[in-house]
Amino acid sequence: MKKIFTLLAAALVTLTSFADRRDGMMTITQIGRNDVVVEVDGRRFNDREIMIRNLEPGRHIVSIYTFDKRNGWKGIFGKETRKEYLFNTTMMVKPRQHIDIVINRFGKVVVDYNGADIDRYGKDDNWGRDRDKDRDNGRDRDDKYDNHNDNRYDNRTAMDMRSFDMLKDALRRENFENSRLAIAKQSVERNAFSAQQVKEMVRLFAFEKNKLELAKAAYANTIDKKNYFVIYEAFSFSRSKEELAEYVRMF
Repeated sequence: MKKIFTLLAAALVTLTSFADRRDGMMTITQIGRNDVVVEVDGRRFNDREIMIRNLEPGRHIVSIYTFDKRNGWKGIFGKETRKEYLFNTTMMVKPRQHIDIVINRFGKVVVDYNGADIDRYGKDDNWGRDRDKDRDNGRDRDDKYDNHNDNRYDNRTAMDMRSFDMLKDALRRENFENSRLAIAKQSVERNAFSAQQVKEMVRLFAFEKNKLELAKAAYANTIDKKNYFVIYEAFSFSRSKEELAEYVRMF
């Protein structure tokens, strides 16, 4: 009897600790020009880039919709209130899971699940802090490398803001992300950019692999390599940041 009670108590503690964890994350990015409304568990968002942290593991209702102006219903204030759903479902969030949702230019919703990091790196909660420390050490090494090797860029300047704005507009108008990537890579191979400009270009892409490919391609012609760490802010996944940091160290 005592053994059974001990097992039940242990199970209760495990379930309680699991329920208390709020380490899930969800990002929702809109690429298209048309505004959409996002609701997560009844909470409404109107931003084009949404990041929701500290999600409880379990089911969460995600609704993404626009208002149908052609066949809308008139509300009490005369506003058209009929919803046209692009996405409406219940999603399961696992512990330490990051769900990345992208709404493309055609109104199609793409969902990418990033598995729990704990499955890859083990149960040591210090792994994230240690990894960040390693990345900072890598940045220090990059600074030394840049100070030694950046003389060849002393006479170069980053693309002027007018030309850069025109380039960004051209990238935004490109409907297909693969074509957008080809244009961006061609530009970074033929021109010099600042790290901040590279970050702005990287943010024009929805998929991590394309962001990473562009960030790698742009490094050679970045005039302020010591500031390249700002690019990490454009990524959603830690493993993308790590891969870029490794590429910079080996460049």
